[in-house]
Amino acid sequence: MYRLKSIKYIAATGVLTALIFTLGYCSTLITFFINGNKSIFQISDAFLFIASLIFAGPMCYIAGSIGASLIDIANQAFIYIPATIVIHILMVLIIQLIFKFKNNKYTYLFSFFIASCLTFLYVLYNYLVYNSYSILIIEVIVDSIQFAVTYLLSISLCTSIININKDKLLWNDDEFKVYKKGYNEKK
Repeated sequence: MYRLKSIKYIAATGVLTALIFTLGYCSTLITFFINGNKSIFQISDAFLFIASLIFAGPMCYIAGSIGASLIDIANQAFIYIPATIVIHILMVLIIQLIFKFKNNKYTYLFSFFIASCLTFLYVLYNYLVYNSYSILIIEVIVDSIQFAVTYLLSISLCTSIININKDKLLWNDDEFKVYKKGYNEKK
């Protein structure tokens, strides 16, 4: 949490939130309706996955949860906000935990696959909320498409982004260590 003492970190969190919202909202033009209920397709999760590899700390948890919740608000899908917050926190948590314990060039394939699978938690949430098989079927179809697009897009972007950030050209998290308690005493 020491990173949140930096204005640069807070501003970057806001920019990432805006990016996730903008990309997600623009892709919600693909919307599926059935029995008066709509299922939203959005691709911003792919960019959240990439950001989870680059940015350490709470930035992606905050940006992913708020950005995706804003997409739900903009689409008047208020009932999905609790599920959206939990699912996006779990997505970032899985990606960051897997990379923390095993970091090689194939790890992102596995972590993105597992995180993309969490999209299917919306199917369970829809069934619990609406108790309707027609909504369940459309949600499975939409989430399957979103799973495939998110997974493929995140993998294609990841290979180039990781190579760019090897020398910490995009983001250097070490500069925030000065805000860590006890950091200056160790020097």
